[in-house]
Amino acid sequence: MATSFKINAQKALKIQKQKERSVEKIEQQIAAAAKQQKSEANAKRIAQKMARIEKGEPVAKPVIETVPEVVEEIVEEVVKEAKKVKKKVKPAAKKTPTGSKAKK
Repeated sequence: MATSFKINAQKALKIQKQKERSVEKIEQQIAAAAKQQKSEANAKRIAQKMARIEKGEPVAKPVIETVPEVVEEIVEEVVKEAKKVKKKVKPAAKKTPTGSKAKK
């Protein structure tokens, strides 16, 4: 036999789950719209690039800058910090046997 507080709890849970599902549905729609917008922008960019190629205009290659000096400095700083953080490890204490097999 169900009591009234159990029935009310079930109704409240049902309402809560409906709200959660509607929020998830909205989030999925937003994510899908963002993905579609990104895809359309990418397609537009590719179409423009293909049009330049057909006209015979040179296509600029992406410029990739490398900064090895900065990376080396950062790595050196991280190594120095790691050396500071190292702690001295104490040797483990020997355990004495206990129980029925222990020497007496």
